[in-house]
Amino acid sequence: MRGLRSGLPMPGWAAQCRAFMLVALALCGTAWLAQHWPSIHLLPALGASSVLLAALPGSPLSRPWALLAGSSISALFAFAVLQAGLPLYWSAPLATAGALLLMFALRCLHPPGGAMAIWVLLQPGLTLPTLLVAMLPGLLLLLTLSSLQRRVSPVEPAGHRTADPLPSQRLQASLTEWQQALAQQDQLLDVAPQQLVQLAASLQQQQLQHTLAQRTVADIMSRDVISLDSAQDGAMAWRMLQQHRVKLLPVVSNGQVLGVVSLVDLLKRLGLHAASWPSALAEGAQTVLSEPVARLMSHPARTVRASQSLADLVPLLSDWGLHQLPVVDDAQQLTGMVTQSDLIAALAYALTQPEGLVRPANGEPHA
Repeated sequence: MRGLRSGLPMPGWAAQCRAFMLVALALCGTAWLAQHWPSIHLLPALGASSVLLAALPGSPLSRPWALLAGSSISALFAFAVLQAGLPLYWSAPLATAGALLLMFALRCLHPPGGAMAIWVLLQPGLTLPTLLVAMLPGLLLLLTLSSLQRRVSPVEPAGHRTADPLPSQRLQASLTEWQQALAQQDQLLDVAPQQLVQLAASLQQQQLQHTLAQRTVADIMSRDVISLDSAQDGAMAWRMLQQHRVKLLPVVSNGQVLGVVSLVDLLKRLGLHAASWPSALAEGAQTVLSEPVARLMSHPARTVRASQSLADLVPLLSDWGLHQLPVVDDAQQLTGMVTQSDLIAALAYALTQPEGLVRPANGEPHA
């Protein structure tokens, strides 16, 4: 943890620089608009909104809906209160408290909305068109800059681009379960369910590292390693990959690792569009490509049932060197696939759980 002065961890320097730039650009932009269009104001609430968006971009209070709807509802409700002509010591608490209740009801709580309501009450003779022109350009600018900030460093998502959760997430509490847990609280927590999922995954990783702190790669690695010399040719690589039933071999020179060669590397080198193929290879490749998969497949297939214990997978996905297995029902109908990645994630999760606690597939933990 870095910098716990206020009870909150300090973000890294990169995040702090992004926050600084967002606040500076947001207020410079609204100041420029206010300078060139006198009807647009540099509202104090925009400064608070920009700080919130920059410092807590993952907070529910900083989401686009909270920013736009929360600020707008607060301003409009305060404008309605202003029309009643009440003294400020009555209109201020009424407008602020009423705006808070509306933001709760519409799930768009945004704390600077309170400042927006007070600003409206301090503008005698304010009209609705003037209010909208004064407020909306700055809010839209903040939304634009906040959206750009989230897209500065897009992260390539892990997984196989399917609807299934990642293997490491399938035994964890789901996003829906986190949402249900938050809904049971009798107070608003400034944390999004997605953040809780990420925090739980980070905690699990730390627990796993602590559990395995006394173990190293040397404890589990294979020592009789099959490798290729950099001077050997592709034919030797192909023979060794088949002989030892592996999919990857290290390439060494004088004991130093230069790289790795795999079945994928060899297949890529075939060059499906190369015009210089030897005719025999081209004919053979074309024959294979035109064959139905029923003639190309290995059979009978080794399968497992969904009801089998994870312990049954260990020898299949380790000693036998299989990488994935079809899951079938009693009628041999395909119901899923299980892979080495699935098993690794499940075993890692089990290491971090209290002894005897198991989380079955239906998502209900039991002892």
